[in-house]
Amino acid sequence: MQTIGFLNLQQLRNDVASETHAQRVATAATTLLSLASDAEAGQRGFLISGEDTYLEPYFTARNALSTIVDTLRVLTLNDREQQARITALLRVLAKRLKLLENAIVTYQTLGFDAVRRQVLTNSGTVTMDTLRTQTALILSADSAVLSARRSRATRSYQIALLADVVMLLLDYVR
Repeated sequence: MQTIGFLNLQQLRNDVASETHAQRVATAATTLLSLASDAEAGQRGFLISGEDTYLEPYFTARNALSTIVDTLRVLTLNDREQQARITALLRVLAKRLKLLENAIVTYQTLGFDAVRRQVLTNSGTVTMDTLRTQTALILSADSAVLSARRSRATRSYQIALLADVVMLLLDYVR
C-alpha cells in the first residue's frame, strides 16, 4: 500500500511539473502576441507623429521577440504538433514584422502619403488577425493538454490520499 501511495505522489509531482510546463507555453505564446502588438503600436505612433521616439516600443518589442521565440521552441521540443503550430505562427510573425518595417522605411523615404496608401491595403490588419488566430490555436491546444494534466493530477492526489487513509486504518487495526 505504501508503494501505491509513493507512486501516486511521484505521479502527482510529474503532473504538477507538466501543468507548470503547459502554463509556461501559454505565457510565452501570449507574450509573443503582446510584443507583436507593442511593435505595431510603436510603428503606428511613429507613422502618425513622425517622431522617432515613438519607435522605441517597436524596437524594444522586436528585440524581446527573439527571446520569446527561443523559449517557445525549447518548451515545445517534444511536441511535434505544437512545433508545427509555432512554425506557422513564426511565419506570420515574420511577415507582420516585415510589413511594419516596410511601412517605417516607406514613411522615412517617401513620406506620409506613400505609407498611407500602403497601410490602406489592409495587409497589416489581415496579418495581425492571422497572428492572433495562430496564437489562439496554440493556446487552445495547450489548454486541452493542461486540462488533461489537471485531471490526472487530481486523480493522482485522490489515490495518494486514499492510500494514506487506508494505511492509517490498517495501522490502527493492527
